[in-house]
Amino acid sequence: MTRGDARVLAFAAAALLARTLLDGDAAARGPAFRPPPERGAARLLYGAALDPNREPSEVLQLLPGIGPARAEAIIAARPICSLADLDRVPGIGRSTLRALAGSLAFRDLPRNCGAELRPETH
Repeated sequence: MTRGDARVLAFAAAALLARTLLDGDAAARGPAFRPPPERGAARLLYGAALDPNREPSEVLQLLPGIGPARAEAIIAARPICSLADLDRVPGIGRSTLRALAGSLAFRDLPRNCGAELRPETH
């Protein structure tokens, strides 16, 4: 288990504990479906991907292989139009890109990404 994985698990455990304490007897009523939030680390609890163009450094650091320096480098490289764009971020290589592939989503791309770089939506 990597340090990033441990942070994600610790965050998830803390969030579940807080939810249990705040909801009181909600567990007795059964789980209620809630869609993932638009932004933030809580998206990871839902298995939802993060947008590297919108998240702050603290949230980006929850991703596998991303520490404080890489998170700041991602922020400095914005806009990130696709996963391949992260290749230009110092310290991010092929193995990190593979680890990030399922954790990132590129929504509401800025105008300067260009139509040819925007992922197709069907």
